[in-house]
Amino acid sequence: MRDMVKAEWEALRKHDVVFVVTVRPTQSGPVKYDRTKPFREQFGVDYVRGAEIEGMLDLQGKVIEEGPEPKPEFKGDERTYRMWLDTNQYQQDMAETVHGSEDVYETFNILLRRKPKENNFKAVLETIRDLMNTECIVPDWLHDIFLGYDDPGAAHYSRMPNQIRKLDFNDTFLDFEHLKACFPQYTVKCITDNPAEQVPPFKITFPETSSSSSKKRKHGEEEPRKLITKSC
Repeated sequence: MRDMVKAEWEALRKHDVVFVVTVRPTQSGPVKYDRTKPFREQFGVDYVRGAEIEGMLDLQGKVIEEGPEPKPEFKGDERTYRMWLDTNQYQQDMAETVHGSEDVYETFNILLRRKPKENNFKAVLETIRDLMNTECIVPDWLHDIFLGYDDPGAAHYSRMPNQIRKLDFNDTFLDFEHLKACFPQYTVKCITDNPAEQVPPFKITFPETSSSSSKKRKHGEEEPRKLITKSC
C-alpha cells in the first residue's frame, strides 16, 4: 500500500463517520458497470451500516488518544479501529436475528470512508437538530427589540418592572469614601452614622428608577438621588 493512501486512513479522527459494507459478488470474474442497472444488484451489495470512529488501537488494543504528540508508527498495512455503531439500527438488526435472520455484523467485509471535506454531514445535521430543540434563550423583554420593532427604550433597565434594587457588592469598595466617589450622581446615605461601622463589604439599595420621576436642574443635570448603603 502506498504511503499516501496509508496516511489518509491513519488520518481518521474521533467522531469521523465511516460505513461498513457487505459485498457478495454475483459473478466470479470482472464485472463491467452498467449505468442502466442498479449498482447494488450488479456488485452484490447486501448490507450498509454507518459507524462513528472512536479511535485507532495500539498494539495493546487501547485507543490512541488524540493530542499534540505524534501517533506511533506501525509496520505493515493493517490498522485496527474501534467504532461506535448506530444503536437504533443495531437494535433492529438484533431483533431480526432473533427471528432467524443472519447476523449482519458477522458479514461485513469492506470499510468505506469519505473525503474529509465531505464527511461533515452528521455534525451539520446534529447542530441543526440541537438548534431546533433548544429553548429560546433570548429574554422576553428583548424579543421585540431583537426582531427590530417596537420601542427600543422598552429594553432599558429603567423601564423594567422587576428591577433589582438591592445588590451586594462584597469587596468592590475599599471604604465608604471610595463608595461615595463611585456614585457622584447620588446622595449616599449609610444606615449607621458611626464611622467605625461604615466598613466593607457594602450592600447598596438603589432608589426606584422611572422616566417620569427624573427631574432636571436648570443646567440640565439630574437632581441627586438618595443611595442607601449597609455594612454587612
